[in-house]
Amino acid sequence: MLTASLGEIQGALLTYTELETEQLSPSHDNPVEQLVIHLTPDCPLRIFCANDILNNTTDPKNVSSVFYFISRFPLRVEAPFVKEVQRILGLLSPLLPLGALELHPEDGIFFRYMLLTEEAILDGLLALDIILALQQLLPLVFDWLTDVLSQNLPISAEAQEKMRQHFRDLIK
Repeated sequence: MLTASLGEIQGALLTYTELETEQLSPSHDNPVEQLVIHLTPDCPLRIFCANDILNNTTDPKNVSSVFYFISRFPLRVEAPFVKEVQRILGLLSPLLPLGALELHPEDGIFFRYMLLTEEAILDGLLALDIILALQQLLPLVFDWLTDVLSQNLPISAEAQEKMRQHFRDLIK
């Protein structure tokens, strides 16, 4: 059973899109209920409310909520290249219209967007707008990252500037 917010998001997706969704119940590996949206076959997006993780003990009806939109980049980063990839992501993340790219050395590269709401619920149509924007953005960014990471690392300063400009052009 999905929480009210995730159920509303899933309803909006079923009504207005052809995107496939999947419910993940809380488990040992996933401490909170999640909704997985398959933006493309290789680009799943997970949405969840982090209130339970943040151990919120106040009245749930009168509290703001933190919702996460997370997608894992499908390729791993080899240990010798972690610092270089972190530097590249640090250059690119500020150029994204929303969210950020992060590298977790053990788990790989993630896109993360956090939305703070004034109430304990996330409107399904607002979430739908975010998801539709991410459906256009994330596959392009992940394809671009695949191309960049297939080059020889480290990347020269001149190549970095070209890379940054190409990334700006990509997300316009």
